[in-house]
Amino acid sequence: MTLAIETANPGSGGGSVALGLIGGGAPEVLAVEALVEVDRDRDDLVPAIERLMAATGRTLRDVGRVAASVGPGGFTSTRVACATAAMLAEGLGVPAVAVPSALVASERRRRVGGAVDGALAVLMASKGSAAWCAVVPAGGGAGGACAVDAARGGRMMTAPEIVASGVWHALADGHLPPDVRRALAEGGVTVEAISFCADDCLRASALCTPGDPSVLVPIYPREPEAVTLWRARHGPKR
Repeated sequence: MTLAIETANPGSGGGSVALGLIGGGAPEVLAVEALVEVDRDRDDLVPAIERLMAATGRTLRDVGRVAASVGPGGFTSTRVACATAAMLAEGLGVPAVAVPSALVASERRRRVGGAVDGALAVLMASKGSAAWCAVVPAGGGAGGACAVDAARGGRMMTAPEIVASGVWHALADGHLPPDVRRALAEGGVTVEAISFCADDCLRASALCTPGDPSVLVPIYPREPEAVTLWRARHGPKR
């Protein structure tokens, strides 16, 4: 029994949690619970997990592994997802699974939108003329460990670099700069809206290797802005 948390990118799916079975066959999703919007002084993640358990007639004692989408994503939302999942895994004494968010997005695109021709570029955390890009191989989940490694091993890339990678399809959120989007279109790359959901995090977790709670470390696309500003003001750390 797997509890999956997808809140790393709430702007592209709203955030959700899912409960399902990971076994010898295809993952079986039992239920999905969306997070509701609350005021900025509160968070709905734990209440959503409670609603999920109540809806399925289960308790946390039934959970045998905890999976979380670990980014790239929002700085705070990704850290909250990782910290909550680690706390639950530690408290329950069960394995934790770190699922790259690019794998979650590619799983959802292939499941909802069907197969694409060739690899799929997942673009997130755009800044200036570049975006964090992970090129997930054709077949998505069928790619197994190769897909997991590719989803985790993205880097900041410009539009010409993305085009040169040979992809024809890309996923991106509404923050992708218009000039980057236009350059990709001119290079023959079709850009579609990215979307995340906890049931796809659960499915993708079947490909990832479980570990102890320490595996739940956020994937950061680049140095946090606060650190960059600090370095600019104070110089390199001595």
